[in-house]
Amino acid sequence: GVLFVGSNAFANCINLESIKISSSVRGFGGAIENCPKLTNIIVDDNNNNYTSEGRVLFSKDKKKLIAYPSASGEVIIPSGIERIEPDAFSGSSITSVIVSDGVTIIMPHAFSMCRNLTNVDLPKGLEFIEQAAFANSGLSEIIIPSSVTYIGTWAFQCENLVSVTFEGVISPENLTVEEIGYSFNSFPGDLGHKYLEYGIGTYIRSDSYSDVWTKL
Repeated sequence: GVLFVGSNAFANCINLESIKISSSVRGFGGAIENCPKLTNIIVDDNNNNYTSEGRVLFSKDKKKLIAYPSASGEVIIPSGIERIEPDAFSGSSITSVIVSDGVTIIMPHAFSMCRNLTNVDLPKGLEFIEQAAFANSGLSEIIIPSSVTYIGTWAFQCENLVSVTFEGVISPENLTVEEIGYSFNSFPGDLGHKYLEYGIGTYIRSDSYSDVWTKL
């Protein structure tokens, strides 16, 4: 049987409604992206790596949330989850997400392209926000907990983002801060530069077209 399903194997299958994962599958991370109609994920009971509950795919031990492509409205990440996997919610219709205590890492593109996502509550124990985790989402503001030590490239490149609060210190090597306006910077405009210069606090910009951020 099939052992591994490659990254983006089902990307942009907008009419895909159901998928069955056989007992032989060992690798499936990042295979589902932008599949908003995928409401039925079935995992063979004999699969040692994955399990599902309704529309959500988890690792067998339920420490990793693998995919929730048809998520919509407000979502609360279940307790016990330690990692949100690549593309887990990518392209979904969620509007708000509460990331539960215990989650320490948000993997690449986990919430990318969530255009309706305007509110995210990050937990105090979160440590790593990986590449493009929230890129092109609808976020207008975000609070980065003091526990966060790494923010990847393009993580918060969100057109509507106008307010960011840093509660802790992130070292320069753990942020992408190139020339102002560089699209792969962790944050839009000059925010990365301003944060490294002025440190902990809240930063705002006048509108989504401005590259200039000011510390309050």
